[in-house]
Amino acid sequence: MRAYNKGKIDKIGSTQNALCEKEGWSKMRKSKTILVLNGPSGSGKSTISHQLADNGIPKCITATTRPKREGEVNGIDYHFLTEEEFAETVFVEQTTYCGYRYGLPVFELEDKWKESNLIQVVMDKAGVTAIKEFYPKEAIVLYIPISEELMRSRMELRGDSFKSIESRIEHAHENGEFLPPREHHWIIDTTDETTTNSLLAIF
Repeated sequence: MRAYNKGKIDKIGSTQNALCEKEGWSKMRKSKTILVLNGPSGSGKSTISHQLADNGIPKCITATTRPKREGEVNGIDYHFLTEEEFAETVFVEQTTYCGYRYGLPVFELEDKWKESNLIQVVMDKAGVTAIKEFYPKEAIVLYIPISEELMRSRMELRGDSFKSIESRIEHAHENGEFLPPREHHWIIDTTDETTTNSLLAIF
């Protein structure tokens, strides 16, 4: 895996101990920290998030007012809230999609920090800006890039329709998702199979 630190390329692996010492990453498990995974659709951020969760880094989940679907579990897939509950909740950020409200509640982060000082969340570009404003010291932003060609290929492989693929690519261009957010700390190359292990070694 390669991690690009604000334009400077550092190869994580043989130099990871030096990086930990230099950047102070090794202290993260002793203080409240949230890894914020950001990248276009198909970049691999969800896969990395699941792997981090499997290795003991709790994943924050969002809240929504949409009805629970078959097989979904409250508190696992989403926090399913009524409109009244949603209105009374304090959020890091929130949005409306297809008539339903979604947001990352502050209580979710605080609850997860009771489990572990190091937690993680997947967020879009607007969410990255919001969480850095809300938690400027605690949030570490990891951007996971992907080319338009690879994005299209991965979505085709997972069976997405042509219309869905074109819509997501258009959305990515319109929202600048092919470029890292200005708040990013690292750019993560997911073409290397050791990505998650390298992240775990650092954090």
